[in-house]
Amino acid sequence: MKFEKFAIKQQFFVFNAELTLMKIGIFWYHDKTVTGYVHPFNLNDQDALGMVESPYIHNEYWDVLSNRYPDLRLINHNVIPKGRALFSTTEGKVVIHLDEKLLKKSSKKRIAKFLGIEEKNAIWLIDESTSVKYI
Repeated sequence: MKFEKFAIKQQFFVFNAELTLMKIGIFWYHDKTVTGYVHPFNLNDQDALGMVESPYIHNEYWDVLSNRYPDLRLINHNVIPKGRALFSTTEGKVVIHLDEKLLKKSSKKRIAKFLGIEEKNAIWLIDESTSVKYI
């Protein structure tokens, strides 16, 4: 099954005199494909710590995603590796919290492309709450 990108609006940002398409939001990684809900952001929406966060939450959007891809209907959203992208105004980079399984070079490359960034322009952090656990 191939996912396609959806729910994406484009907006351009200028950092260090380079025009960049950059997004934040939530994503899943399945069959070497990234899909999710990402969107442009406004730097004025930063919190007290200088972070710009997405309002999207994985469990709320899984039903919409699984309706779009029927073979996902029987799968719990916690079984597929996932992540969340925020923007740090203090670092000037996207901060990506993700399942440890997604730290492979090939996964990071696809995720970065999905978010409209280069891998080097992200801070990659393992998020234990998103990690898929098999017992």
